[in-house]
Amino acid sequence: MSLFKTELLEQEVKNYSRLELSSEQRPMMDGIAKIIGQFLEINHLALKGFIWRSLKDLQVEHNVTTKDIGAMEPQERGKFALEAFDNLKGYLKKVLRDEANYSVIDNSIDQGIEFYKENFMFR
Repeated sequence: MSLFKTELLEQEVKNYSRLELSSEQRPMMDGIAKIIGQFLEINHLALKGFIWRSLKDLQVEHNVTTKDIGAMEPQERGKFALEAFDNLKGYLKKVLRDEANYSVIDNSIDQGIEFYKENFMFR
C-alpha cells in the first residue's frame, strides 16, 4: 500500500502536467524531486507538483519571482528555500495515509535541503 492517498496524488499529477517550467527552474525541480523521491513511495510528477506548489506559495506570500530569489545573496536565498521546503513538508504530510509516517517526510525533506545547499544555494 502506498504511503499516500492515491486520488490526491493523481490530481497533483494533472495539475503539474499543465505547467511550463523555465530552463532555470527545471534542473532544480528535477534534482530536488529525484533526491526526495528516493525516500518516498510517490509518483514523481505528483512530487514535482507539490514542489512547484510550495514555490508558488512562497512567491505569492512574499511577492517575489524565482528570478528575484535567484538574484539574492546565498544566505537570503537559503531562507526562502527553507520556507519552500517547509511548505512542501506540509503538503506531503497532508496527503499521507497515516500520520505515523511523518518521520519519513521529515527525513526526505532534510535530504532535499542538503541537496539544495550543495547544488544551488551558492551558485
